[in-house]
Amino acid sequence: MANSHPLLSILFWWLAVEMLGLIALPLTLLVFHHLADGGYILSKTLGLLVVGYLVWLAASLRLFTNSLPTILGAGLLLGLVSLCLRGRQEIIALLSSRKRTIFISEAIFSCAFLLFVGIRLLNPDLWQPWNGGEKSMEFAYLNAIVKSPYFPPYDPYFAGGHINYYYYGLHLVSILIKLTGIVPQVAFNLAIPTLFALTVSNAFSLGYNLTRKYLWGVVAAIFLALLGNLDGLRQIVERLGELGGLGFRSPIPGVEGLVRAIPGLLQLLLGRRALPPFDYWRSTRVIPFTINEFPFFSFLFADLHPHMIGIPFTIFLLALVFALRKRSPQDSLFSLDSLVFVLLLGLSLGGVAVINTWDLPTYFLIILGAFLLRAWAQGGAWARAKALSASLGIVVLGLLLYLPFFTYYQPLHLGLGLVRRRTEIEPFLTIWGFFVFLIGSYLLLSLQRRLGRRGALLAFGSVLLAALVFLLLKGWVLALLFPLLILAGILILRDDSQPERGFVHLLGFLGLGILLGCEVVYLRDFLQGGDYRRMNTIFKFYIQAWVLLSLAGAAALPQLWRYLTGLRWRRLWQGAFLALFLASSIYTVLGTQARVRDRFPGARPPLGTLDGLAFMTVGRYTWPDESNPIELRYDYEAIQWFLANVEGTPVVAEAALPYYREGGLRVASYTGLPTLVGAHQNEQRYGWMVAQREAEARSLYESTDLQETKALIEELDIRYIYVGQLERTVYPAQSLAKFDALLEEGYLELAYDNPKVRVYKVRG
Repeated sequence: MANSHPLLSILFWWLAVEMLGLIALPLTLLVFHHLADGGYILSKTLGLLVVGYLVWLAASLRLFTNSLPTILGAGLLLGLVSLCLRGRQEIIALLSSRKRTIFISEAIFSCAFLLFVGIRLLNPDLWQPWNGGEKSMEFAYLNAIVKSPYFPPYDPYFAGGHINYYYYGLHLVSILIKLTGIVPQVAFNLAIPTLFALTVSNAFSLGYNLTRKYLWGVVAAIFLALLGNLDGLRQIVERLGELGGLGFRSPIPGVEGLVRAIPGLLQLLLGRRALPPFDYWRSTRVIPFTINEFPFFSFLFADLHPHMIGIPFTIFLLALVFALRKRSPQDSLFSLDSLVFVLLLGLSLGGVAVINTWDLPTYFLIILGAFLLRAWAQGGAWARAKALSASLGIVVLGLLLYLPFFTYYQPLHLGLGLVRRRTEIEPFLTIWGFFVFLIGSYLLLSLQRRLGRRGALLAFGSVLLAALVFLLLKGWVLALLFPLLILAGILILRDDSQPERGFVHLLGFLGLGILLGCEVVYLRDFLQGGDYRRMNTIFKFYIQAWVLLSLAGAAALPQLWRYLTGLRWRRLWQGAFLALFLASSIYTVLGTQARVRDRFPGARPPLGTLDGLAFMTVGRYTWPDESNPIELRYDYEAIQWFLANVEGTPVVAEAALPYYREGGLRVASYTGLPTLVGAHQNEQRYGWMVAQREAEARSLYESTDLQETKALIEELDIRYIYVGQLERTVYPAQSLAKFDALLEEGYLELAYDNPKVRVYKVRG
């Protein structure tokens, strides 16, 4: 029923998220009762996290299957435990006292959800030939997780293997798929809006609890989830310069671009010229040889990638840590709510780690910092020792709770490398200019207020001296960040035990620390040794820094506004802030327009569908050159046959081609059925294993020896062989003819046939 119309799919999906929130609400109110909003809107994230964990644990231990009855049982168990922890009368009283907050929170969640549903309706395609991203791989894994009865799930891109590190966040999405019965190609386009809405509402909740003002909660959500970087402004200035054609040159940064833009702006205003198209992609490739995504781009581009899935869960963990700061040092460690609190901290930290492993060190440091701040307020070495022990205990607890995951997980690349080619100041400020301005202003004015004129001058003089050292070494970014980090550290040490302010200082300190750390070391991975060695370090840690600095900046802004009152240059600062904010908003407007237009070329299905595969019904592209058109409807019809007629998870052989430009692996991707070898396997398993399988996959299609082909089919347990347009493009006709010979021999049978696709089935 939910699949019969997009509106029904949207409604059923939204109701499923709401239901998870309701069953987790009593537990949420128990854990977050110190917060102004009681953590109400956080219950949706908590419900998904706990139900997902219970199902995953049961399927990992093979106690129950990964199925709808198990999900319903987990939901029932969570609901009963929640009700036991909080009585009905207590819940009603707590909710009655927060009616306005509940209404605003639900409105923000639903509006954010519908906003991105609208964006997905404008561009639901799960692939296109130049900016297809990694949706094919993520969709393959999502399909495999839905089909897997136990965990770890089988790997659709490596028949006989299991998914190594990538699957837990997609498992959480699959919970909603099984609850609603919505097909994965539609669910994919509902998962993105859900994660965006959880991110927005969680950021709103944390911002509101840090400031006690709805406005600043909204600002926190905007800073974190909606703003872009300053490359939008740079693009407009560059394009105006191209329109004007002025050959002005200047060595002063920024002057040349602004002067050249003036005649172009006149041409634009007079209607003589139009701006070239906005490049939404380039704003995430500002630093050469790296990826510098920010949350809005991640949701807009809509790859269901771990770094994006993890964002709402990291904010939820931050809310838990803030609730820890709000707890009284005298609270009993052995009370019911304390034990539940510790368990949820471990569950959340472990969940963050298995969704996106790169998040583990950062969020461990946040937990450690929160415990140490509590210990600092109490004073004494014993308090600090207990804080360190408690932090380590929570990490151990988190790892133990997810032990079945780590039992199978194989990290292939470990170690640190020293950065040799650091980030230039211009691209750095293009990405971080707004937040550096905001956080830097807050730190300077806060220290002036807290330390007095003399103390502030001493502190500023010391850090400027340190900055001078970095400048002499031409470390411009280090010279900017190091003083700010020291100032944030001073504020933390001089914290007056006000939890809100201390937590903001902690977020700012760690956010700046991440940016500085990325200029000193990088994590070695499969890209080690090339120009892109630092790509994933910047990619993963910049997202974390964006979350921390956006929340810190939004929570610091009201205090900063008060500090500015009466200062002569207040208007100048406010003008600069507004200019930077508007410049950061350019991407939100123009980037969204460019992204929704970036659809599959040529004919498109009518607007109004959330089916991510609908583009295949009319889509046509050329590969490897213009002389070879590929009509996707034939593959679409074959894929629908697989979905309707093939039970279980038999191995389907298809051409082992990448998906970025070629559009390969479409059977494995769009059905979840395992194929011989697919993309990114060198990140999943050892190179020799991948090379051997790739050679076997090539031999299956290239060999003309019938006996060798039979041996490979039996060795690899192949059940179906797919010969479509890509296979005919890549492999010689005389090699593919062997499958018809085996058909005549009776070894194979023809399972499916259309003008462009043949599917052979191995008999027996």
